[in-house]
Amino acid sequence: MLSTQFLQSKNPPQHHQSQLDLQTLFLSLSGLNLTNDSSTSQNVININDTGILAACLFPSAQNVVFGHSSFFRQNQGQIDLPTPEQIRQEAARLSLSQNQAGVTHVPIPSLKLLVKYGPTVTSTEAKNQLLLRRLLPKDVPVLEVFGWRKDADDTFIYMSLPESGIPLSDAWPLLSEDQKTEITTQLRQVVRSWRRLRQNNSTRTRVESIDQTPLHDTIFTPTPSTTTKPGPFPDVPTFHTWFVQTAMSPPPSTSHTHLPSSSFHFQPNAFFQDKTPILFTHASLHPSNILISTTTPNPSILAILDWSQAGWYPAYWEFCKARRACNVGSGSNIAALRDWEGTYMPWILDDEKVGIKKWGGTVLCHYWDYFVGLFERRAASS
Repeated sequence: MLSTQFLQSKNPPQHHQSQLDLQTLFLSLSGLNLTNDSSTSQNVININDTGILAACLFPSAQNVVFGHSSFFRQNQGQIDLPTPEQIRQEAARLSLSQNQAGVTHVPIPSLKLLVKYGPTVTSTEAKNQLLLRRLLPKDVPVLEVFGWRKDADDTFIYMSLPESGIPLSDAWPLLSEDQKTEITTQLRQVVRSWRRLRQNNSTRTRVESIDQTPLHDTIFTPTPSTTTKPGPFPDVPTFHTWFVQTAMSPPPSTSHTHLPSSSFHFQPNAFFQDKTPILFTHASLHPSNILISTTTPNPSILAILDWSQAGWYPAYWEFCKARRACNVGSGSNIAALRDWEGTYMPWILDDEKVGIKKWGGTVLCHYWDYFVGLFERRAASS
C-alpha cells in the first residue's frame, strides 16, 4: 500500500507548493468552466434538440489538480494527489506490467483512485472524460478525473476507481439473449448521446482531437519514419487525402517492391465520401472497454472506459474501428463475440440520420481495412 506519510502530510514538497495551491484554488473556484460563453450559467449551450455545442476551455498546464473533485472530499486530510514516483513504486509493489502500448493501470482502493500512465498517455484522454461528465453527466457514464501530471516521458491521469463491475467482454458469453438486448439498448442510447455533441460553431468541420490537437488513434502511432502528424485537418476531404496518401507512401527504409502492385489505383473518394458528417467518436468501442454491473439480474452500464483515441472523426470511423477490434485478439475471444460483431454492434452504431448504409457499410469497412493494413505495415517495418 502507498505510504500515507506524505499523502496526509500538510506540507508537500516546497518547490511544488505555490503551483499546486494556485492550481487547486483556481480549479476549485472555477468549477472547470468548459464554455467560452460567460453568459451561460449551466456551461452547456443547446443548439437545438439534436445537438450540444462542445465549446471547450481546458486547463493547458501539464500538471493539473482538481481541488473540487470527489477525491479530496472522500479522502479527508489529502491535500495533493500521489506523486508519479509513488505511483511507480506502487506499480512495482503490485508487479503490474505495461500493456502493448506501454500503459500501466494502478488501482489504489484505499484512496478510491485509479492511475493510468505511460509514454503514450495524453491529457487529451482526460479532457474527453471531463467534457462528457460536464455536458452529458446522466447520459454517458465515464470515470471522474481528479487531475493529470507529466513526469519525464510519462503522463499520469488520476481518476476514480470503479467499485464494482466487470468488462462486458468477460460477461458477454454468459448473458442471456434478453440481457444482451438490454445492455445493447442502453449502449445504443449512450452512443446517440455523445453523437449529439457538436463542434464549437456551426461551420466548424475539422477532423481533430477535442482540444484541437492531432488525432490520437492508434492506427496513426508515430514511427521513426513518420514525417507528418495526423491533423488537425480543416475538413473531411483533406483528412481523406492525407489518410490514403500517407498509407500508400513507402517508408524511407522500404523498397517499392514490397508495396502493393502498382495496378491498384485508389482514389481517396472512391468509397470515402467527402460529404460525410463529423461526429464525436470514441474510436475504441469494444466490449473490453464497457464496464457493466453484476449485482442485479438486469445488467447496466457503469462506465465507458479508455477515451484515449476519442475525437472528431468522419461518421463511419466508429463503425469501422469497432468492427476491426472484434477481429483482434485470441481465437476464443473472437468466437465468443461473433454475435456482438454481426448483430448487436451494427445496431448500436446505426442511426436513422447517418446510417451505416449511407457510409457504405461493410464495403466501406473492407476498403478502410486496406489502408489501415498499410499503416500497420509501415509501423512494423520501422
